[in-house]
Amino acid sequence: ELPLSLAACTNQPDIVDFLMGNPYQAVNVKERDSHGNTVLHALVSIADNSPENTKFIIAMYDHILIKSNQLHPKIKLEEIENKERLTPLTLAAKTGK
Repeated sequence: ELPLSLAACTNQPDIVDFLMGNPYQAVNVKERDSHGNTVLHALVSIADNSPENTKFIIAMYDHILIKSNQLHPKIKLEEIENKERLTPLTLAAKTGK
């Protein structure tokens, strides 16, 4: 539902960088979709545990965390809960990903 999540979940790191670093209108990295999911929740949701998918998900997840920390050091993306009160990491644990 969100441009950043779409770019991340389709493995487009250049678009992710553009959206996060756009000096005219950068995306809000804390933005949530209708389920309360951030971009990190979205990445966890599409993980399927195959080797190729896992490699891309981990790389994109880390890329977004690093970029977000560089641009917004006070925002802790991994601590944001969705509507089910799950952080991205607790969502991963709950779903076995």
